[in-house]
Amino acid sequence: MPVLVALDAGPLRRTALRRRLDGVSDKILTDTLRRMESSGLISRSTIASVPVEVDYAQTEHARALWPIFSLLHEWSAGTPGLDRNEDDDDYGVSNKDRS
Repeated sequence: MPVLVALDAGPLRRTALRRRLDGVSDKILTDTLRRMESSGLISRSTIASVPVEVDYAQTEHARALWPIFSLLHEWSAGTPGLDRNEDDDDYGVSNKDRS
């Protein structure tokens, strides 16, 4: 879910996405992006340049899930014992690099 939240504002390149997901390893991010792409939640666009640029974006399928995410967020906000980092937004995405 943090990947989808990070991509909510629009497409991002992998390095920008990794900065927003503070603390995620390269392997975990790569595995997650591959799984989400194969599930149809994100799209991967390659731009022919040197070096090759790759953008990731939410698909319509992912955007259709936002009402469910909102319900989960409301539920978690009222659930004691769920820890939140003060540098993160409500979905666990770092606010440090958000514009």
